[in-house]
Amino acid sequence: MLERKHVKAIIGGMADRPHAANNLLKALRLLLDFAVDIELIDRNPAHGVKGFRQLRRASQIGARPT
Repeated sequence: MLERKHVKAIIGGMADRPHAANNLLKALRLLLDFAVDIELIDRNPAHGVKGFRQLRRASQIGARPT
């Protein structure tokens, strides 16, 4: 059975790729929410798992559309 500690380990193992880790976490949440909806599992183990903070790029800070 997939548990929160497993999700944390997967996401934590991707610390060198925070954007990819956050995308994977989003996908896991959606997939596991669906599994809850169709009653395959009782609860979503990805809920409560925090993703990585991402810094804004300098081009995004104060950038104006051209």
